[in-house]
Amino acid sequence: MADNLFYNPFLRIKEDTIRKLMAMGKPHVVIQRFQWPGQPLQKTFLLSAYEQEYEAHLHERELRSNEGKAQNLLDLTQYQNIIKLLKPAEGIGVFLPVPLMRNMKHVCKKPMPKPFQRISIISA
Repeated sequence: MADNLFYNPFLRIKEDTIRKLMAMGKPHVVIQRFQWPGQPLQKTFLLSAYEQEYEAHLHERELRSNEGKAQNLLDLTQYQNIIKLLKPAEGIGVFLPVPLMRNMKHVCKKPMPKPFQRISIISA
C-alpha cells in the first residue's frame, strides 16, 4: 500500500528499454546510486542516457567516488554488465527518469500527472 502513496517519476528499466535507448541514439549511460521512498537502499540505481560519450563522462565527474559509473552500451561487456543488473534475481532496481520518456511514448503507457508535466530534470 505504501508504494501507492507516492508518485514515482521513474520507470523501471528492462532490457527492451536499453535497446530502445540505443535505437534513439543514446548508447552512453551513467548508472548511479539512487534513493527513493519504498526502494531498498544500496539496491536502487538511476540510469541517465546520453548521445555523446563526453556528456556521460561529464556527468560521471560530478558524482562522488563510488556513486556512479559511465558505461558505453556499444561495448558488449559493458552492455552485458548493465543487463545483469536488470535480472529480477539480483534484487536490484534500475530506473530511468520519466521526462526522458516523452521521447519514448511507446514504452511509457501512463501519462504523467499534470502537476509534474512542467518539471523536467533532464535538459533536452
